[in-house]
Amino acid sequence: MHECIQDLIKKIDAILEDPTFVKKGAKILPHGQIDICSLLNRLSFDIIGETAFGESFRMVQEDNHPVPKQMAKTLKRSMQYAFNPWIRWLVPMDYSFLSFAADRVKKRQDAGESARRADLLQFMLDAQANERACGNGETGDEYGDMISGKLTDQAVETEAMVFLVAGSETSSTAMTHTLMYLVNNPKALKRLREELDQATVNNPPGALPTYDQVRNLPYLTACINESMRLRPVAASGHPREVNEDTVMAG
Repeated sequence: MHECIQDLIKKIDAILEDPTFVKKGAKILPHGQIDICSLLNRLSFDIIGETAFGESFRMVQEDNHPVPKQMAKTLKRSMQYAFNPWIRWLVPMDYSFLSFAADRVKKRQDAGESARRADLLQFMLDAQANERACGNGETGDEYGDMISGKLTDQAVETEAMVFLVAGSETSSTAMTHTLMYLVNNPKALKRLREELDQATVNNPPGALPTYDQVRNLPYLTACINESMRLRPVAASGHPREVNEDTVMAG
């Protein structure tokens, strides 16, 4: 995660120094401005790539990996479906990016111990191997076995894709909204900076906070939680339909 964040800091510094230092074709903003929404979105993809699949998408540095872009289009289409269901009959959903997770799972399985890495995918594969060694009773009915809770190959592939979809978009949205609210609330921003400065006062210059330091930042946690209360990150629309009018609290 630190490597991905350092890449982001370098990218931001480069753009602030020279606004043309953006990906070719991207909008060049006035000096001193950056598109933080785009950068945080790319950062979250890089981090989830490293922690779930063992490889960065290099979106912050290069922004040319097809999977994140394809997934973003599908998520946007999903939101449109939620509010205008009839669109699904005119514009079908493109789920071709789902093969990425299946390919990464198979690649790791085929490589065996030589590809072992401490990430989420490896933890799942180890759990699957342990479950099968203990005799998990898979019947060969892939769908039935998965529904009954067994870690089949399809279940591992599906969970891997959930890491990618649920772990990237939600994180970048929460970070972007939190920064937006902080910039518009100088008192809260000042208080947060004081908490961060105090927590990292003994760190070497330029060093990122450690895991233990990040775990103990109550005001930062409160800012993120309040941001998600005001702007929930899920973009799937309302999951329930109210069948009758109801009066609540008058």
